[in-house]
Amino acid sequence: MSHKLFSTDPTAQTWHAVKVTCHHGYRGEERPQAVWLANSHHHIQQILKTWREPEGEFFLVEINETRRLLLRHRIDQDDWMCLANLSD
Repeated sequence: MSHKLFSTDPTAQTWHAVKVTCHHGYRGEERPQAVWLANSHHHIQQILKTWREPEGEFFLVEINETRRLLLRHRIDQDDWMCLANLSD
């Protein structure tokens, strides 16, 4: 699956701040393990795709069989944002 899931540039979309629980790898990279949405904790079942752009590191994740999220980690600001609930 390509990360080109948008009709327009994803950096022009509205992002929402979220709390993310991460695993810190031995090289210092952060991998999301869980996300808080509307005061509800969701375990990330699978990371489908990751990539880096000037705006940050992006993660297309699946939190259940029908719900996908696009997360962005802005390393310089150490914050996590969520773009959308993506489904096939």
